[in-house]
Amino acid sequence: MHFNSRLIMAAALSLLIASTASAQYGNRNKKKHKGPPPAPQGFVQHAESGKSLLVPKDQASLGTVFHALADRDTQMHFVSKAPVETIEGNSNRTIGYAVVRADDRLIAGEWHLPVNSIDTGNKTRNKHLTKREWLNAKKNPYIIFKILEVKDQKLAKEGEGFKTYSATLVGEFTIHGVTNKKTIPNATLSFRTQSASTEKVAQGDLLAIRAKYSVLLSDYKVEHPVISKKKKFANEVKIDTSLVLSTVAPEKQG
Repeated sequence: MHFNSRLIMAAALSLLIASTASAQYGNRNKKKHKGPPPAPQGFVQHAESGKSLLVPKDQASLGTVFHALADRDTQMHFVSKAPVETIEGNSNRTIGYAVVRADDRLIAGEWHLPVNSIDTGNKTRNKHLTKREWLNAKKNPYIIFKILEVKDQKLAKEGEGFKTYSATLVGEFTIHGVTNKKTIPNATLSFRTQSASTEKVAQGDLLAIRAKYSVLLSDYKVEHPVISKKKKFANEVKIDTSLVLSTVAPEKQG
């Protein structure tokens, strides 16, 4: 009986050592997530490079795809004008795409702005905006606009190598994990065919989208004493978006 007990103990010890080694080996070989945080379910996902979105094939087949070019000029500027203080912020890291038919009609698009890219000129304030009490960047890493419809697209100006249209963008705006329908009138869509001049900006045909609008943070369940009591941050935030997109994806730009 004593001999059998020793055998059982040895076998159990061997099994424990093998299990521990296997777990450690498995942990070492787990692939870490590369690139940006994944987009929420129901939205277009990011390319591994983090520079573009993986355009759905059913949308890409409808026309020409233009890709937003990030890390260049300011793409988003906001102003919060509260009784106590006026705060401004910028970001140049919006990625996304637009799909345009042969007749220049904008028919689809989606853009993602990383919450942690917003710069107000104050590092402490920037960090506060990403916190759970504000935009909660850990849970909701992106501010997203998804086009549902484009209304009243009309030619406003035309010249050699360019056309500019006015339009109303109808889409879904997602902030803080909350999605609301958003209509943005008086947007401008400017197309420029590739030339020696445009190549100084980027390769490919270009599309510039400009839109000004405002959002109420309370509509997106962003509520904080700094807004309601201290009056240092406004509930209504005015936003100016200016995107440059190209038919050549960011990963292929020179």
